[in-house]
Amino acid sequence: MNLDEIPSDLAVQLAVLEMRRKYPDLSGKGAALIWNDQDNEISFRNFFPLSVIKKQKIKDLRREVKREFARIESDGLTGTINIV
Repeated sequence: MNLDEIPSDLAVQLAVLEMRRKYPDLSGKGAALIWNDQDNEISFRNFFPLSVIKKQKIKDLRREVKREFARIESDGLTGTINIV
């Protein structure tokens, strides 16, 4: 599968897993505040393929990241394991 073919929902799930791995204390609200800037360590460019960033607005990605953090916190990681 090419990075251009990755569905945005899968990209969000994988990005949230990576955010939780790198920054275990990061909450959904904190993740929603991530900016789209190349110079910062925490930016959408570090977690999402460029094709997903181009397809979706940053505002929509933030909303989906926040929703995915909430889903993981309510369901636990058992639901997340199913995507991998």
